[in-house]
Amino acid sequence: MGLLSKKSWWHQILNSRLTIVVLFIAAFTLSFAVYDRYVVEQNVRERRNSTEMELQQLKVRQVELEDRVDYLSNEQGLEAEIRRHFDVSKEGEQVVVIMGNTATPTPTVRREEQEEDEANGFWQNLISW
Repeated sequence: MGLLSKKSWWHQILNSRLTIVVLFIAAFTLSFAVYDRYVVEQNVRERRNSTEMELQQLKVRQVELEDRVDYLSNEQGLEAEIRRHFDVSKEGEQVVVIMGNTATPTPTVRREEQEEDEANGFWQNLISW
């Protein structure tokens, strides 16, 4: 009979309102900690994805730079770059510089207006206002 009475004693403790309230408060408190960990995990996942994308871009950039180094390591590529940056030529060659139409038009003032402004002077220009 003692064994059965111990079992009922534990059942009474587990089924008591105080135990249920304590367990509810503990679960509620732990839910905040779980939510904080969830937010941290989301931030870490976003940073990892952005870092992986940056790594891929850097790998592409590395391949481009390696190709550029290979191009400049041979004599033909080096000569092409020197010609591109400086106006140099080999013996017997000529350098031609082509100028584009990038000049900006200057404003033109009629000579009559200019002479009229000079003749009027400062005070006459001020009075005409």
